[in-house]
Amino acid sequence: MNCEKRLFYSVCNQLLISKPPGLFLIICALLFFSLVACSEEYPGLPDHIANSEHLLVFDKESITPKQFHFHRETVFEDSLHIDQIKDIKVDDDGRLYIASESWGRRQLHLFESDGSYIDSLGMMGTEPGEFQSIDHIQVIDEALFLSDESLQRVTIYNRYDFSLIDTLTFHQEKFPFPDGLTPDLYQLSPFAILDNESHIILFRQIRNPAYEPEGLMKIYLLETDGGIRWTKLAEMPDLTWLVGDYAGSPAAFTLHLPEQPLHQLSTNNRLITAHTSEFLITSRSINGDYVKFYYLPLQSIELHPSEINHPRFSHNNQVLRVRESAVYPEYWPALYSIVPDNANRIWVSTIPENRDRLDWWVIDEDSGELVTRFAWPFERPIVYVKGNSVYTVEKDGMGFERVVRYRFTEVLNGKNTTHPEIRMSDDAL
Repeated sequence: MNCEKRLFYSVCNQLLISKPPGLFLIICALLFFSLVACSEEYPGLPDHIANSEHLLVFDKESITPKQFHFHRETVFEDSLHIDQIKDIKVDDDGRLYIASESWGRRQLHLFESDGSYIDSLGMMGTEPGEFQSIDHIQVIDEALFLSDESLQRVTIYNRYDFSLIDTLTFHQEKFPFPDGLTPDLYQLSPFAILDNESHIILFRQIRNPAYEPEGLMKIYLLETDGGIRWTKLAEMPDLTWLVGDYAGSPAAFTLHLPEQPLHQLSTNNRLITAHTSEFLITSRSINGDYVKFYYLPLQSIELHPSEINHPRFSHNNQVLRVRESAVYPEYWPALYSIVPDNANRIWVSTIPENRDRLDWWVIDEDSGELVTRFAWPFERPIVYVKGNSVYTVEKDGMGFERVVRYRFTEVLNGKNTTHPEIRMSDDAL
């Protein structure tokens, strides 16, 4: 249900212009009490969102009854021995791009839709066509855009012949930082290209996490047509570190499920943001004419430090002592990831009490509804969705990462149930 105060103010304004004062007061009073009744349906809303406009509050027990049936279809690996997959994208021809990191290697790998390996590009270094990291992939028309946060630049290739087109470097001399931000306080990271003159840029607070475990991340739109213009899009707490004692000195570490910001760009150029501390998803258009907040009240899962400090997690006694001396949050984060697809839906994974799995929720932005909810193995996180396929990152028998595609069908459930099911074929388990 959408309880928006904007309606109250706009209607009252029109009445004030066109109606007698007495009628104006009566109708506005009725509208006000309707608004209060709407708010009272969710009396437990956190203070920071209770008065938000464009807020949709979901009831997890009232989900549109649908089933998703999954079938494991294709594995993309080709014995590449990838230590970490940073990002993946699929172009309109069905070809898969994998941004990979391995010891001494930074490469982009390209696969056909059937899983056959095509080629790779890039190597570790700082020269044109080389990378320190490949953090984000974008496919726009005939071009590949590869963002390197470490080198603060975007490398552009032709996606058909892999020829190098251009390198866009972002630094303060060329693009003076906005709002008094300076390179000694904030690290700039290119995140997305909208067109030749519009870019989304991240600014992360530079800090020593042992002494500053909490910091800020800010997201800006940079426009360069006819000058340099910065527009602030979002600000969120950055990754939270925990601090323990290492022989009398502070030592920082992170949980495997940390509190951190989440940010994605949808195929229709909406910026989707959240923070893992709560199920509050923000969807906004870059030009500012659209914004929605999606909130689902979830019961927080209590964090027991013994789950993390048990000797089975490390044979290093000093590491254990650091972890045992740290002060832990009372609860686990609520969210793990957000994944927008090309059908104007947002896939959101949450952290349940059973942390061998993730609970997935699918929001339909067109209807403003929760489409379905299903459980999925934690070791097979869904990282990309396009068409009727989800793409996961999984480990092979030697611990190297690979991409696996599952085909899904969306079926209306004829039963009167509030908990739609996930059904997986035997080869998907």
